[in-house]
Amino acid sequence: MLAISEPGDEIVLPVPFYFNHEMAIQMAGCRAVLVPTDDRCQLRVDALARAIGDRTRGIVTISPNNPSGAVFSGAALGEVNALCRDRGLYHISDEAYEYFTYGSARHVSPGSFPGAAGHTISMFSLSKAYGFAGWRVGYVAYPDHLASAMMKSQDTILICPPVVSQRAAVAAMTAGRAYCEPYVRELAEIRTIVLDSLATLDPLADVPPADGIGTTGRFLSDHG
Repeated sequence: MLAISEPGDEIVLPVPFYFNHEMAIQMAGCRAVLVPTDDRCQLRVDALARAIGDRTRGIVTISPNNPSGAVFSGAALGEVNALCRDRGLYHISDEAYEYFTYGSARHVSPGSFPGAAGHTISMFSLSKAYGFAGWRVGYVAYPDHLASAMMKSQDTILICPPVVSQRAAVAAMTAGRAYCEPYVRELAEIRTIVLDSLATLDPLADVPPADGIGTTGRFLSDHG
């Protein structure tokens, strides 16, 4: 936020969102412009486009989504990325749950799209996939032209993880997705049990598809 914005700028944030994102926007002196998703918690690109104003600096996407569990399609993410490119905005992509998808759903990183490197900021965390919760280890991929501003912020406000945590993170990333797969399969079995149990409540409970992370079901938001 500090690298791409000035106080008074705006960031478009689809609902539902990870609550810390809104707080980060507010701490930078900016305003979060909240845009509802559809009844399946999927992006409404037309609504995102209408939310863009003169002070908009970026659009945030979270896929797989926390808290809804929705996984956004490559097509939808591609539209958002192209929208950001065409309107001179940053596409800020939270991909902390990249390995947590189920069934036929697949995670797509907007940074992988052709021509995306110049306006896409991709954020990753080792907390979930590799069990590093509390170790404060993650990484971000960002455009080259933001390097100076990013380093300035990192040098002055970030508490650096200890060396041992960084070395463990390197080892985890070297092992890669194969390390995570057994745990994701275990979660998939639990997910099936939960979904089957919730299905017995139909029509009293509406359960949107949750093809990612470990949560499902109805939540308190603009969806009601």
